[in-house]
This record gives sequence, C-alpha cells and structure tokens, in this order.
Amino acid sequence: MLLSCLFAWFDSFSGVTIKQWDSLKGGNKVVINREEEGYLVEINLNRECDPHAWRRYFNASDYRRLKTLGIGPDEIIVQLEGKSIQTQVARTTDFCSNYYAVFQVPIGGEYRLKVAGLRKDFMATRSTLEFPEINYELIIDTLVPGKLDYYVPHACYNSPYGGMRGYWVSNDTHFTYPAVSINQQCTGNNGKARRDVEGLQTNILINSDFKKDGNMLLLSAPTILAYAYKHTHI
Repeated sequence: MLLSCLFAWFDSFSGVTIKQWDSLKGGNKVVINREEEGYLVEINLNRECDPHAWRRYFNASDYRRLKTLGIGPDEIIVQLEGKSIQTQVARTTDFCSNYYAVFQVPIGGEYRLKVAGLRKDFMATRSTLEFPEINYELIIDTLVPGKLDYYVPHACYNSPYGGMRGYWVSNDTHFTYPAVSINQQCTGNNGKARRDVEGLQTNILINSDFKKDGNMLLLSAPTILAYAYKHTHI
C-alpha cells in the first residue's frame, strides 16, 4: 500500500519543467524536467549536422549499435551534484544536436547541474592510434533553482534511459563558493600524471574521509526506499 501511494505521488509531479536555460554561450539550450522516468536533462546544441557523417568512420552494423546505445558525435558529460553526486554520458536522439540524460534523486535537496563537452566528431568512439585529445567546453554550470525532491521511479534497473546500480549520497551538499580550480597535476604514476584539461573547476568539496566518517555511503536497491523514508517527509 505504501509503495502504491508513493508512486501515485511521484506521477502527480511528472512532466514538470523545473528550469530552462535559453541564452547560453553559442546559442545552446539546456532544460531540466521532472518526467515519469526521473529528472530529465535535455541539451540542444545550436548547430547543423551532416546526418550521414557516421559513414566516414563506421559501417552499417556499427551504426545500428550506436543508434541503440544513443551514442552521438559528441561526448557530453552531465553531472548532478548535491547530496547525491552523479555523472552520466549524455545520449543523443538525432545524431546531431539533441542530447539527454536522466537522473534519479535518492535524497532531496539543493543540486548543481554541470554539462560539458569533451570530444566531437565521434572521436570518443572512433578507432584511433592515439588516445583522442579532450577539448573541454563548459556548456552550463549552475545551481538548479529551489530544491529537487526525492524521486526514484526506477531505482536500479535498466530503464529506457539507462540504469544505475546505486547512488553515492551524503548528509550534506559540501558546496563551496566561489568554485575552486582542480589541479592539473595528479597523484598517480609517481606524480608524473597530468589531466591536461584546462579550466576545470568544481563547487563540490569531497575527500576520502567522507566514507570513513559515515558522511557518504552507496545506496543500493534494497536500501533506497528505507533511506528516503527516513530522510524525507512525504
């Protein structure tokens, strides 16, 4: 009975636009909606494309696979950051300018939305001799207005939009203002490793002590509803 009431409550809020950003750099647009499958982030790139560009790099069988997986010419990372920290690779609907990602929110609160392009022209999926260079292009990095409610209509199974096996959540957002720059020098490979991606910044401060101190945990399917019931009022 409790589950049926919860899902009925979820459905009453689906199909609602939370925020639309129309005046981004380059004429790009981003919108976040609350839909039946979860929080849907839609990205529209202001450009025209050759619908047959994939033929330069892939055969028909490859194309069918790319289409099934929603892999387009752009590698776009979408991050939802708050009490739950999640990252997804955006999927395409038209192999050109329209991309999307769907998020489940296992604990409500304030969230930031970050969308960034890493590679274009199928460089992330083409067979190349060298590791393809990342060309970081920030599309949006902003605080989502208000608070996102707990909403997990498809907890951990593979929905049509892709699935998750669990969620990192914390008792706090760990926001910091102003944003801090991410070091180019990494600790791996005896200090010789570098990110070589300029302009990386973050408003989320995390460290390895969070899990040890009990401030961050991984929610799996059996614990999501119990955790949400304890930490939300519905």
